Amino acid sequence: MSNNLYIASMEPASGKIALVLGVMETLSRRIRNIGFFRPIIRSGDKPDNNIQLILSRYNHELSYENTYGYTHEEARNMTAGGQYNELLKNIVSKYKGLENQCPFVLCEGTDFTGVASAFEFDFNADVANNLGAPILAVVNGFGKSPAEVVDGVRVARESFGGHGCTLAATAVNRVTADQVDSIVEQITGLQDDGEPLYILPEEPTLAKPTVGEIARALNAKVLQGESNELNREVHDFKVAAMNLPNFLDYVVDGALVITPGDRSDIILGSVATAFSETYPNIAGILLTGGLTPEPQVQRLLEGAKRSPTPIIAVDTDTYTTAMNVSAVPAVITPDNERKIAAALGLFESRVDLEEFGNRITGFRSVRVTPIMFEYQLIERAKSNCQHIVLPEGDEERILRATEVLLRRKVCDLTLLGDEKEIQQKTAALGLNLEGANVVNPVHSEWLAAFAKTYYEMRKHKGISEEMAADAMTDVSYFGTMMVYQGK
Repeated sequence: MSNNLYIASMEPASGKIALVLGVMETLSRRIRNIGFFRPIIRSGDKPDNNIQLILSRYNHELSYENTYGYTHEEARNMTAGGQYNELLKNIVSKYKGLENQCPFVLCEGTDFTGVASAFEFDFNADVANNLGAPILAVVNGFGKSPAEVVDGVRVARESFGGHGCTLAATAVNRVTADQVDSIVEQITGLQDDGEPLYILPEEPTLAKPTVGEIARALNAKVLQGESNELNREVHDFKVAAMNLPNFLDYVVDGALVITPGDRSDIILGSVATAFSETYPNIAGILLTGGLTPEPQVQRLLEGAKRSPTPIIAVDTDTYTTAMNVSAVPAVITPDNERKIAAALGLFESRVDLEEFGNRITGFRSVRVTPIMFEYQLIERAKSNCQHIVLPEGDEERILRATEVLLRRKVCDLTLLGDEKEIQQKTAALGLNLEGANVVNPVHSEWLAAFAKTYYEMRKHKGISEEMAADAMTDVSYFGTMMVYQGK
């Protein structure tokens, strides 16, 4: 079996990083010390985000400098100078150095952002062939009809096959949700050759940039907001160019409010939406013009600790800032556990992990690392889905963990606590707990029956009916009785 795999997309914005994460997660259950390699990364001073993401999560021991061949600019100059073969040879040499350190290396192809698309396809095929790596071809299904997706799969297979490449599997990513069934039906005929073909629907969470990603892309200064708050997805952006009462009519969930830094009315009104039950929750505020709120306003914002709204600032004018924001792509950063969980949940729900892993590699490590242990627990939990009740339903750490577990589809969840308080805290934290059940013990229809059962079980120890009823209003007692009663 091969000791490597090359993930290559056919066009830009295919979302192949979600496939990279899924493959790394799958193989990490079998293989220790997996390597990661990119033949070409974007030019610039910033480290490559995808390399940082994979190294931080799966292999802390690898050196960043050993995980890529060249930048786009370097590769372009060598190709223009007639040194294409030397470019390939040096990339293979760099890869071999990594291969000597790792029993398996996952390679991620180019992003179709630096040079001509035709060159990038040929380049990815040439690199994969020279590395002796089978290819996982990624087809972008976003905005395409079922017929166009089928054609895209056929073109991908024929193109890589025409270059002498070995196809391990094909994945159609970012398919519009209402097109999935139709595409699966039309694409069935292409699976007769035995090569796996996976259809992954569009995951809205992965397609939206976060406040933090926008801040990094625009070199913005963070005035307020910790890492968790900065990980809120931006679903829309609104430029505040009118008075507050009129502007409030345009506020929507997940909006990034863009306004000059001296518009205290807009700033305070936007922050107030986080405390209001009658207005949507915004993702954050972006201040323009190099202006910051007056000291009195800043002091007022610093006191709003219960629902901290991320606030970032840039020097550019409002129009330029809005244009810059609209051009920020969505990425999965190493610190964004929500997006990582969404990507892994998507991959694991649409790919036969056992079959995929067996096709890629035929051996299993006998050593169990901490990350392997965690994966085995998750795999066992998912194979025997249980219903878990969490008493501390209003605690931030529980709410954040709940979102991750729901995204990974690990278990069914019930949170105990006041529904309105949990809803407000969830909204303030920018979380999506769709699928979680919320029960308030005080108002539950089970309260009287639970109290009666508890009284019968403990009356011999001096518990009165009043004491039993009072105990059942405690979330820990109530949750324990839920388990006892099979609920």
